[in-house]
Amino acid sequence: MIHPLNPPHTAVLIPGGLENPALGLYIPALMDLVTRLSQRLHLHIFSLRGPQTSGDSGRIGGAALTYLPEHAGMGLMRKLNGYRRAFVREHRRRPFSLIHGIWGLPSGLAAVLLGRRFGLSVLVSLQGAETARLPEADYGAGLTWKTRFLLNRTLRHARMVTALTQFQADLLPAGVTAEIIPYGAPGEHFRPAQRIPRPPYRFLHVAHQNPVKDQATLLRAFAQISARIPARLTLAGGDFMQGAVQRLASELGLRESVDFAGAIAHRELPTLFAEADCLLHTSLYEAQAVVIAEAMTAGVPVCATRVGLAADLDGSAVTAVPVGDHQTLAEEATALVTHETAWQNQREAGLAWSRDHDAAWTADRFARLYGELIGSGS
Repeated sequence: MIHPLNPPHTAVLIPGGLENPALGLYIPALMDLVTRLSQRLHLHIFSLRGPQTSGDSGRIGGAALTYLPEHAGMGLMRKLNGYRRAFVREHRRRPFSLIHGIWGLPSGLAAVLLGRRFGLSVLVSLQGAETARLPEADYGAGLTWKTRFLLNRTLRHARMVTALTQFQADLLPAGVTAEIIPYGAPGEHFRPAQRIPRPPYRFLHVAHQNPVKDQATLLRAFAQISARIPARLTLAGGDFMQGAVQRLASELGLRESVDFAGAIAHRELPTLFAEADCLLHTSLYEAQAVVIAEAMTAGVPVCATRVGLAADLDGSAVTAVPVGDHQTLAEEATALVTHETAWQNQREAGLAWSRDHDAAWTADRFARLYGELIGSGS
């Protein structure tokens, strides 16, 4: 266990995710995790960042934060060297007891290389694309032999690996095992609204518009839903498809019943959840889909494709359907919102899961792993 009066010094290596939201790399769940961990542990975070702000340092919660140089086209070796130089500089000043690489590449690989050099235990936490292979969306570390090889070597040399869901862990290379630690949502931020579904039924989709999120399946499902019951759909998220989703909505005759809210601040999500009867999530792949945890915490039942957290919770707290199956999604979503008992049962199951797996639980699980790894030595 970690002694609360003398917590060890832990290095956390990340490629990004803690920058100002305006830079497009802000990940609220990651920010919440390191902030909570920094309240009880001594963390020093090393993060890649663009040249306009590289070399800066600061703090996230109680954690020290050092930004490393990064620019477009920067190769893997230069990124690894950036981590190495910054780590060695701090390690000489105040030795680390543990290295935590968040994302397999490049930060997980850097963590493993540094751990071998300095005889330290290494924890590697998988996030999104490491276990994905979607050539149709040009997405995933599995698309090239080089990234597959490097990720495989990284995971095999880590003392411990975490995955966000069992769905993700099942995609790991043979012989690699992982602790399952999903991101929980902060219950103090996402409070369940007192709501009973009534027509017109309100559906919500929260994701940037891109091929991986498969908004084509979303709109085709909603076209069938709205043909059966009075319904409206709100899409919240930035457009990275040059208006293709809006054009499809027009082709399907949905422009009067679909609202495009655009990119919104994370702090505004509770307002959207408070007005929603059901979250629709149609991704081709997810390591988790944190928005599902957030929706359940806010008391909003979820209908989704069977990937990530939806796959893990299918049949209990989430209704899941095969990827790309808009017809089944429409049938299940329609049945859910129009049958109050089924809606309430799924809502209560989601709330129960959320209470047991909130953001504080996530931080506690990682703190315990830190203690186990430091106690076991290298």
